[in-house]
Amino acid sequence: MTDEDLLAAVCAKEPLAKPDAEAGPPAPAYGYIRVSTEEQAESGLGLEAQTDAITRYCQLKRLRLLGVIADEAKSGKTTIASRPHGGALCEQLTCGDHIVFAKHDRGFRNTLDMLQTTQGWTDRGIVTHIVNWAIDTTQPFWKLFAPLAAAIAEWEIGMGGERVREAIRAKRRRGERWVRCAPCGFKWVPNPKGGKSKRGNPAMVLAPDEAQLTQMRQIAQWREEGLSYNDIWRMFLMRRERRASDGKEWDIHSIWLAHKRYCEYEALKAGNMGRVS
Repeated sequence: MTDEDLLAAVCAKEPLAKPDAEAGPPAPAYGYIRVSTEEQAESGLGLEAQTDAITRYCQLKRLRLLGVIADEAKSGKTTIASRPHGGALCEQLTCGDHIVFAKHDRGFRNTLDMLQTTQGWTDRGIVTHIVNWAIDTTQPFWKLFAPLAAAIAEWEIGMGGERVREAIRAKRRRGERWVRCAPCGFKWVPNPKGGKSKRGNPAMVLAPDEAQLTQMRQIAQWREEGLSYNDIWRMFLMRRERRASDGKEWDIHSIWLAHKRYCEYEALKAGNMGRVS
């Protein structure tokens, strides 16, 4: 079940047409949403789904949604209090307020951050809701379920990253294309043995790029003559020589990287791949 399916299932029920007469007025609530990339922010993908889930959840729980605060293109590696709009929201929350997240990772860095932040809000009389878990901090089950669910989610993300890295390592061992840009000193060329990629394109393999290697040898020679990376940058600038890999102007970092890679290649050819500084 995808996150969208889970959110839809949690919020599938419509709010009661006739709420309990003894119930008090709806409690004030704020929704918080976040996406991590500029592309998601510009397209609205993720923001719209989170807003819809929070809105339906508040209707179901009889919460008076005062607004949905969004931090666009902000990394999840920062705390909510350190984000521009998240920090302002944290400051304005008062006793009796509710804060609603579509998913826990939209608001918190990790399990520890979630527990510390929600405990601080609880001490101030603020209730935290996680829509896709369908629980809030007023429920006794929160202290048991929330840390476990957050830890499992972090583990799944870590395992997903490890699977991607292992797939990349396997492709590299087979000589298959694993990145769009070839490593420094090489270029992608059609596989002489033929074959097709999963997308139906010609299979590609790495081949030495003599134009790049010539420039890398020149950099290595200049370094042996005692020139600094800044001096080498000036040499390329005076010669009006651009990078053979992409036609862009040289910069200090690309010169350092080209020299480092060339030294590594030479060490590999010599059968002594040590650490190159």
